[in-house]
Amino acid sequence: MPEYRWKGKDQFGNRVKGVLIADNREQARQRLFAQGIFLSSLNKNWQFFPTLTLEKQAEFLLQFALLLQAEIPLKPALQMLQESCDSTSLYQLIGRCLTALNSGFSLSTALKNEKQFLSEQEWQLLYSGEISAQLAKVMKQLADNKLRQLKLRQQMKKIMFYPLMMLSVSMLLTVLLLLFIVPKFADLYDQQQHTLPLVTQVLLQCSQFLQNYLWQLLMVSVVGVVMLRRCYLMFPSLRWQLLKLACLIPSIKRLYLHLQQIQFYTILSSMLNSGITLQQSLATFLPQSSYKQSRAATKSILAIEAQQCLQSLQAGQRFSAGLSSRFIPYQAKQMIIIGENSGNLVQMLNYLAEQSQQNLSNQVELFSKLLEPILMLIIGSIIGVVIAGMYLPIFNMGNVVL
Repeated sequence: MPEYRWKGKDQFGNRVKGVLIADNREQARQRLFAQGIFLSSLNKNWQFFPTLTLEKQAEFLLQFALLLQAEIPLKPALQMLQESCDSTSLYQLIGRCLTALNSGFSLSTALKNEKQFLSEQEWQLLYSGEISAQLAKVMKQLADNKLRQLKLRQQMKKIMFYPLMMLSVSMLLTVLLLLFIVPKFADLYDQQQHTLPLVTQVLLQCSQFLQNYLWQLLMVSVVGVVMLRRCYLMFPSLRWQLLKLACLIPSIKRLYLHLQQIQFYTILSSMLNSGITLQQSLATFLPQSSYKQSRAATKSILAIEAQQCLQSLQAGQRFSAGLSSRFIPYQAKQMIIIGENSGNLVQMLNYLAEQSQQNLSNQVELFSKLLEPILMLIIGSIIGVVIAGMYLPIFNMGNVVL
């Protein structure tokens, strides 16, 4: 079903705009007119690869939880959310859920194959809430988990924005120098008979190459970025290999470890709080037969850690005995042992999740501060090489004259 972007005025003359999903343009006009909107523009919102963003997922789960807490039945709640939906992917997801419910299936069954929406752990939470008649409570927990993930992602984007912007500006300046400044020097050096330095020769060749193939390079770059993004989303093995490569940098490895710890503590505490046994909770971290997982899934930190804990429990030992020191710090492990002995494991896991999130924030801030001078050094080096390459022959001319 197509998505339309609209602008107009409401009954009070205020300018408003938004996104609407409808079968066609006429239906969109009628629905907006029924809401008292006087349209000034209505255009189709073209999306080549529509995706269900994490923000939309959290918003949907939170609204769904509020409707269920208000004791609105399941199907009417989904219908209300679908009518007010402004995302094509989410609209289609709700439609599939309604179709499954009308066919006599449960909500958990309808969402079992929605891999991009619910992970295995989240689906187990949903299933437990369904059979224990606590669906509204579980939906709120799922929404909180999504919001926590969204907050972490936004924090990472906010911190990475400045370094990436600086790097982009430096690349743009370098390209502009090669396109407009270096050719001026090339005309000057063509009149000279002496041999140019190697750096200058490389710069002149790069400048000539950019002038001849600039548009082809731009087209190849755009297509390459789009294809790489699609491959990254489609192939877990590629994501795993890129992650291994990134984790060779110690700072990134520490950030990734903190992210995994937060996920482990949060999901485990949520599942235990919902009445799921410890063994069942740990088993959800392992590759499931119903999911087309690659070998990379079996090598993930969480899968390895969960497997060790399950083996420890099957051998009659405590949960904490299977936790490795590479993943869980000594102090955190001692806190888990205290939680096991006192029967407050869920509360202890929640506390550790909050502590890990605070540690992650500190590590991200430190990483950004370390990254800024490194980027400035790289930018200065690139610009310095270009300027030095352009002026070296001039200095050589002076030496020849002398």
